[in-house]
Amino acid sequence: MRFTLRQSEWSLDFLSTAEWYFVYELPNLAAGKGFSDQTRANIIPPPIVDADGEAVENEDVDDWNEFVRPDIDDIFDQSLAIVSRDIEAAQKSENPMEWFDEDEDVPETPLEGPMWRVPVTMDHAEAWYGVLNRARLLMNEEHGLAEDDSRFIASLFGAESGEIPQDKALMLAQYEFYCVIQNILIENVIQ
Repeated sequence: MRFTLRQSEWSLDFLSTAEWYFVYELPNLAAGKGFSDQTRANIIPPPIVDADGEAVENEDVDDWNEFVRPDIDDIFDQSLAIVSRDIEAAQKSENPMEWFDEDEDVPETPLEGPMWRVPVTMDHAEAWYGVLNRARLLMNEEHGLAEDDSRFIASLFGAESGEIPQDKALMLAQYEFYCVIQNILIENVIQ
């Protein structure tokens, strides 16, 4: 993957098949598909809980559920729609060398397809950040990835070390992939 920043857009390009899969699945993950009901419920917890972590019922909570929660859901739904449209507009190429600008250094070994490119306008950056964040929160809530020792093992030895089951290694790679994109957006696009 390469992150390209231009005057009016940024893009994720030279996405391999695996990286494209991570991007393509982003809207489904962020929408909570494939996660338990409990995980989805925990993403936006009640505003007031008792000592046992149970929701407290009172007038303030009712107001929050009536006025605040719908706004949170609407903002997320709008962001999810933006990201989904951007992903639907992705470009696939069997000859990704065409994506290099004339003034760029081109690798000596030609890149071979298929590869994908997702161009995104600057004003969509915060929507992408929020959707990436929601997907990561859900993945962590369901699978405890943020504090998992496997993340450390994978970063040191790679997923092929034999220490991590293949399905977990794939999930960790996806989680880290989303982290990388969020960091890039914070450092380069979101002001």
